[in-house]
Amino acid sequence: MERTAVLLTALLVLAIPAIVAAQELTDNNIVNTELTDDTGLAGTEDVEISSSVTTPVISALGVMGKGIAVSPGDPMDFMIAKIGIGAVKLTIDNKVKRVAIGVLILDDEKYRLKGVSVRDGQATGDIYKDGENVGSLDMASVEKGDIVVWAGTMELDGSTYHIYIMEGVRKIRAPELRDKVADYCRNNPDDTNCLNKVEDYCGNHPNDARCKAIFRKYCIAGKNMDDMRCREYVKDYCSENPNLSECVTMGIERANVFCVKNPDSSLCRKIDNRLVEFCGNNPDNEGCIRAKEIVMNRSQVLNRIRQYVTREISDLMPVDAVAVPVLTNIDVVSPEGG
Repeated sequence: MERTAVLLTALLVLAIPAIVAAQELTDNNIVNTELTDDTGLAGTEDVEISSSVTTPVISALGVMGKGIAVSPGDPMDFMIAKIGIGAVKLTIDNKVKRVAIGVLILDDEKYRLKGVSVRDGQATGDIYKDGENVGSLDMASVEKGDIVVWAGTMELDGSTYHIYIMEGVRKIRAPELRDKVADYCRNNPDDTNCLNKVEDYCGNHPNDARCKAIFRKYCIAGKNMDDMRCREYVKDYCSENPNLSECVTMGIERANVFCVKNPDSSLCRKIDNRLVEFCGNNPDNEGCIRAKEIVMNRSQVLNRIRQYVTREISDLMPVDAVAVPVLTNIDVVSPEGG
């Protein structure tokens, strides 16, 4: 029982150099089991680990990195922050289950993350210490140069902090590639690249062009970009193929939640300006069509927020007060700042 917990913990710790502890991921041999589909990390419940559990296999690596958490009232009140959110697959009582694991370290204090969700460039979760809920975390990703930053807010012990995490680099490894190729080919048996037990071949030849093509399909077509190993691979691939439709939209898709919350951010304007310039010269690129849909949807979200604020203000006005006009230029900015 104890050995199983150590194995489970060690897998994620090996994948997260920034996370230096090996016990905090499985307090009292209890972990979070995901109840939803195989993409993202969401909707978890506690499951007790017993001797019937097999050796865990890494399923997804959502967010890993380190940075800083700063008090908005005092910029000198800050903590070094390290975070790791991932998932492993276990066989528990002859049933395969996907287990979400999260850890947060602030200076020397270790916390457990529960109810974690990493989806479409947003990471959220509840913060626990000694079994008690002591806060929550809400971050969104955006690229700053060639670095992915997760920026957002953290509630801890009644105080609010701005948190900024620089995502680490974690490439896919050969045994993991074999598993992902097997997953893809199991779901896409008609793909000609999946012939002749290609997963075994890819486990021994991870740099083969056919294996890379399958993994790329697993990441993009399979909608597994919430796994940082996919993001790292596609990032390298797109640096060599920037005009491909999936590469045109990568930046704006991953930063969409951040830019909805921070519409006036200079980072979002840079992303938008690059797209405008590229799509002006390549109007028929499929990626540009998709990018336009993302921007239009972002505007609709902001309009809904503006309408909600207008209604709330109207409800606060006296009955005989002058009607409140629809707000058209209100700035909607999250606590992260713009």
